[in-house]
Amino acid sequence: AKAMINALEDANIKPEDVKEYINNKVDEIKKDLADLDKEKVAKDAQVMAKKIKKNAEDLVKYAKKKGTAELSKVAEDLRDKAIQVTEDVLAKLEKTK
Repeated sequence: AKAMINALEDANIKPEDVKEYINNKVDEIKKDLADLDKEKVAKDAQVMAKKIKKNAEDLVKYAKKKGTAELSKVAEDLRDKAIQVTEDVLAKLEKTK
């Protein structure tokens, strides 16, 4: 963590700005995932799934641009998990049709 902060400082990026942005995106993705799980209509769930995937992709792009390799890896892992969860929910909804 200390190396990450030093890398951000060397790049003239305030660690608190990166942390705030990432925390906001993670919170938004968590909320969207929770909302997606509650969706009963497949069409609405597909729209939510696209939104979640976009937010996850935005987070990865931001982490790659502003962060370190470690931060990018965490963002990519979150993106992959979010995509898997959305695909699972959509598949579950398809089965209940």
